[in-house]
Amino acid sequence: MSRCEQPLAAPKEEHQLGTTEVLGHIRNVIQDTSIPTWLGSRMLITVYLPIALVNLWGAGTSHSSPELAAHLRTILDHTMELVSAVHIACARTMTARRAQSYRSYIVSYVGKLKEVHSTSSLCLNHHAAFHVYDYLLLFGPAHSWWYFPFELLIGILQRLPINHKFGEFENTMLHSFIKTTMFRRWLARLDCPPAVQECRDIFDGVYAPKSSQNSSQEFAEDPMNNTIRVPDCAMTSTVPDDLYTLLRRQTAILHATLKFNGVIYSRASTHLGNSQILYYPRGDRTLTPVPASIRYIYGTLTGELVFAAQRHLPLDPHDNTIDPFSFYPDFPAKMYWTELESRLENVKVTWVVSHFARWTVSSRHTVILALSRD
Repeated sequence: MSRCEQPLAAPKEEHQLGTTEVLGHIRNVIQDTSIPTWLGSRMLITVYLPIALVNLWGAGTSHSSPELAAHLRTILDHTMELVSAVHIACARTMTARRAQSYRSYIVSYVGKLKEVHSTSSLCLNHHAAFHVYDYLLLFGPAHSWWYFPFELLIGILQRLPINHKFGEFENTMLHSFIKTTMFRRWLARLDCPPAVQECRDIFDGVYAPKSSQNSSQEFAEDPMNNTIRVPDCAMTSTVPDDLYTLLRRQTAILHATLKFNGVIYSRASTHLGNSQILYYPRGDRTLTPVPASIRYIYGTLTGELVFAAQRHLPLDPHDNTIDPFSFYPDFPAKMYWTELESRLENVKVTWVVSHFARWTVSSRHTVILALSRD
């Protein structure tokens, strides 16, 4: 069809999707979702938008007519296929089953695109998405071969002054980068001599990024037994009544934050998002991780820093509450009661799987989205 034969305006969708109400709801989800500090703000398609749309158009929602409900559910299911594919592709671990699931979602999403959105058109990116499946099988998780780190490095290099001497600076940077990488690899070897390991500590002290946190609130990982130790300068405090029920002693060393493997955990009163954790009960990795909120961080009698946490209450199966997120198994979100268990329990930092994002649906229900990088 030539340009003269094309319509002056694109055909309109039968139902408007980007209404003021929908956009306002998405904005509220973004504003009210509690997230950890490391998550950042560029998580629209993987966090905020799915939560908002499932809450608006998912199972159990009501609409003005059955036809509208079916239409919005079709759009939601189609969107969640893309969201699920992105979640799988961005995982830090990859299996043949996950790669197959990714391809199934992409095949379904691209195949239905013209049917669900009649005004849309296919492009080269849709074709390229199919080949991601081959790369996942050949090279493993996308995180190990995507180009974002290289694009970041290119941006840094482009902003450096070179006095219009092209080529020389790039060559120097490349050789320096290679030498530094080989040196760091040598220092990380298990058979690295102790004298050289002391040099590594000096280099880390000089060149490691400076943290914005208070040094008295950050603790490094103990490489011997994978625990966090109480600093020698720590002061004891009188424990609150609910913590006394767990500890059965009047005083303990209490802290606001704890850093482990580069991740910051906080008590809920310090930072709600950093207090939201998924962990294996009693450290048993054969069990399903459960969500909880860190109420206290305290030192045990053996000198180890651990969490005192409260679990989120699961939905009562006899309540007949529909969990709309259960229809999307590769989007790791689930409904829970808003209330927390009154009982505190000990959680070691090595039991923690990940943080989670939480959005309160109503006074009774909340949705929890696992943020595990695996």
